[in-house]
Amino acid sequence: MKDLIRFLMFVALATAAIAGQAQITADEALRIERMALEADRTESIRAIKHLHDAYAQFAQAGMWREMAALFAADGELLLGDRSASGPDSITDLLREQFGGGRDGLPAGGVQLRMNERPVINLAADGQSAEGRWLEFSTYGIPGGAAGWAGGIQTNRYILEGGRWKFARLHYHAKVAGDYAAGWTAVESDISVVPYHFTPVEAGTPIPELPAHIVPISVDAAGAADKLENLERRVGALVERDLVMNLYYSYGYYLDRKMWDDVTDLFTDDGELMLGGIGRYQGKRGIRRALENDGPAGLRRGEMNDHLLFNTIVEVSPSGVQARSRGLEFYMAGDTAKQTAELAAIVNEGRYEKSGGIWRIREIRSYPAVRSDYYQGWAKSSLPEAQPAPAYAPDQRAVEVSTGGNIAPVVTFFYRHPVTDAPLTLSDGALPIGSGMPFDEAAMRPADAPAIDTQSRIAEIERKLRVARAYDGVENISGAFGDWLDDFQWDKFSELFALDGRRRKYMLGFYTGPARIYAAETLMYGSGPRSPRTSVAVHHRLQRVIDVAPDGMSAKFRTRLLNIGMSQRPGSFMAGMYPNDAARLEDGVWRFMNTSIDEPYWTSHGYEDGWARVPVPEPQSGEAPALSPFFTRVLDQLPPDVPLSAMPLRQYGFVPGALISWPDIKPMWFHYRNPVSGREPPYYCPDEFTCEALLEAKQAGVPPVWQPIPMPEQVDATEGFIDVNGVKLWYWDTGGDGEPVVLLHPGSQSSEIWGYQQPYLAAAGYRVIAYSRRGVYRSEPGTQEDRGTAAADLAALLDRLGVERAHIIGAAAGGGTALAFTLNHPERALSLTLAGSIVGPTEPEWREMFGHMEMNAARRHLSSAFVELSASYRAGNHHGAQMFEALSGEATSNIAYAQPSGASINWETMQALTTPVLLLTGSADLYCPPSMQRLFAAHLRNHELAVVNEAAHAVYWEQPDEFNRIVGDFIRRHAATE
Repeated sequence: MKDLIRFLMFVALATAAIAGQAQITADEALRIERMALEADRTESIRAIKHLHDAYAQFAQAGMWREMAALFAADGELLLGDRSASGPDSITDLLREQFGGGRDGLPAGGVQLRMNERPVINLAADGQSAEGRWLEFSTYGIPGGAAGWAGGIQTNRYILEGGRWKFARLHYHAKVAGDYAAGWTAVESDISVVPYHFTPVEAGTPIPELPAHIVPISVDAAGAADKLENLERRVGALVERDLVMNLYYSYGYYLDRKMWDDVTDLFTDDGELMLGGIGRYQGKRGIRRALENDGPAGLRRGEMNDHLLFNTIVEVSPSGVQARSRGLEFYMAGDTAKQTAELAAIVNEGRYEKSGGIWRIREIRSYPAVRSDYYQGWAKSSLPEAQPAPAYAPDQRAVEVSTGGNIAPVVTFFYRHPVTDAPLTLSDGALPIGSGMPFDEAAMRPADAPAIDTQSRIAEIERKLRVARAYDGVENISGAFGDWLDDFQWDKFSELFALDGRRRKYMLGFYTGPARIYAAETLMYGSGPRSPRTSVAVHHRLQRVIDVAPDGMSAKFRTRLLNIGMSQRPGSFMAGMYPNDAARLEDGVWRFMNTSIDEPYWTSHGYEDGWARVPVPEPQSGEAPALSPFFTRVLDQLPPDVPLSAMPLRQYGFVPGALISWPDIKPMWFHYRNPVSGREPPYYCPDEFTCEALLEAKQAGVPPVWQPIPMPEQVDATEGFIDVNGVKLWYWDTGGDGEPVVLLHPGSQSSEIWGYQQPYLAAAGYRVIAYSRRGVYRSEPGTQEDRGTAAADLAALLDRLGVERAHIIGAAAGGGTALAFTLNHPERALSLTLAGSIVGPTEPEWREMFGHMEMNAARRHLSSAFVELSASYRAGNHHGAQMFEALSGEATSNIAYAQPSGASINWETMQALTTPVLLLTGSADLYCPPSMQRLFAAHLRNHELAVVNEAAHAVYWEQPDEFNRIVGDFIRRHAATE
């Protein structure tokens, strides 16, 4: 149970159970066929992004022919005023333009393409697509030339022979320059590159299926195999996004030297390999490697940014392993020492999923080049600094030598995206790295029992929405940067929902497209000036996108790297959009919130960089006044929400509380650590609710949704136990204490009790839980021999040697608990019914419950929506996702209803003498306090407790209060003999 329960400490989505054997109807087969078409189209968007990232990775290795093979037979490459058509001509152009007429790159050579801000739109027929990317690149040859370049790609893609290819890659150069002087704009009047998309198209990467493609009828034969294949394919899309989030979080934690959080992300036997230094093994070794870079936390004037680009992730067929390859662009500096450096690093990653949680199994970092910022790629090659003995690796690196003629190339785990052939390195290139092979034998998923076809189809449809949400968010994020750069405020404002919020720097929040448009035009004018001599280019990258379980909304984090573009040498500036949010509005993805925290650091011109900055003047103690540029906007168009309404969240970013580089600003996170659940020092899950959370923290009175860390679980025996002819999954902490049996809700399994198990075990109880028939790992049994819920519990206790126990049932588990207690009152020391409707047979009760329409609602709403309070969902989105994910893993696959095994009605309840605790939440949609009072009227020996602002799952929302109430109740009803 220990590994599984850690699942509760991260944002994750449940994996669907494997194929069932039920007969598939014609209507179900039609839904499966449509899902297959939709999956094809979603995979097309991912394949195009893979194509693009491979193009950049091949360029970094000087693999010109492999780059050219990404194009269609008549594909075009346009680089400014130069062009080529067809793979052979394109190879020649790439070799001449970027390779100096040779294949491969010399040792120490640099050819980096940092492509970001994608906006991809699939054609209606799914056979072609258009895309727009922002590119920033740098190059250099030791002892030769080095420089910078940047621009916009407007591309067309085509599907040929089942493979996506470039039909046209058109690079529009915007900046260029040699390294010593810095980059400048290539145009005196910087032109706007035409867009292929509208705001609506940006928010809909995949259009609706055309009528002529939508199937009218299908042959049901083969539908079962197609359904199983779809579960794997769609599952891989969602798992890929979770791994990407994990890897990008790793980069963010490195930025801030959050060593506890970095270490948390690894498996217990994880490894970190640092090229040129060696391998660090296990969490203790990894922590040692990190501390070689100094103690946790950034010092004043210290910069440590790890920008992650061009990342390709592949999930194993089993869905429990993954691997990645990507570029890390490392920017570091120290204003006290006035030193700065750049590095290009290739990272390989290997990941494992256990207990529903993705963890890093291994990261291998291979520095391609490391240079002093002030000298650049051509003049400087910094060695890897070797650690002191106290920080030495567990295994030192083996020296790699290529004779100085050609750069070593980190192996590629993937095959060529177009040819499907193994990748061919340039002659003389030395392959290094492992390729991160999968170890399927060591990481096979646990067998899951079959579920009904309707549930499987519904789960695939849900996961498709989640995967598409990821791409929708990426699209509007890219369009946001495009139209922000070009002052296209009419289109920019239409990216926002009707009640979407945009924070203006130093001013506040404007709500809705009209107000956002008004604020932007008042501040900057109605469009780009002519001539346009400068642009602040907004690179939005490294998104951590947490999609809601229903795929209808998302919260995400976006890094900003601002690249100045003008007739003078450009400069860098860094920021973060830590609280971006979006939702699906009328079928279009739109922003719900976006606000920039900036600048974390800024360069003092190109020549001085970010390390040689002026010493700030002593502060007078008075808040600096806003410039006329801002006060004019405040006077004419006051914001809907001023920044003064959020003094805690906005601290460091507003006048009077402004923190300027080289001082270190706070960095906010919308999520907790995805593995451990550790809350970051600056935690803001939602920008418009976290101020209250922060105030409550400051006052020492947390709100009801304050996240409660999952406690470490007590060791328990777990496995299958034979009960009445079926194998049920159970766990048991053992010991000599009085037994407590936990019976799970209908939407959950034995794995939902992570907050209760350690609490009860620490109080001296023997704690037992199991999954009922057909839930989680338990077998469903047969329809002919259903058994009863009460009889299964009695038999399980007999097998475990338990004569008497405290019985605690939540929701549907309460029905089992009551049935068992009615049949065996002598075996129940006490009975707790938590949010349980118990299901008496009286017609008037059934009519009353029917009026609540919960069964109808449940068919269309997620478990988190109907079982968690609005307060909890609003304030703890992460916790709601965890709950929904566990619900997905617990999904019942039983095709029939198992009888309770007892007659539950007012009469039998009235006869019960066992002490009963009725516990519910004030916001419970299933079993509100009024219904509990009705039950209480028919129980002779009862207590009633209502937990304020909690819903159906009190044990999850407010576990401390649940544990206190239940713990006190069972303590008072301990066995007397």
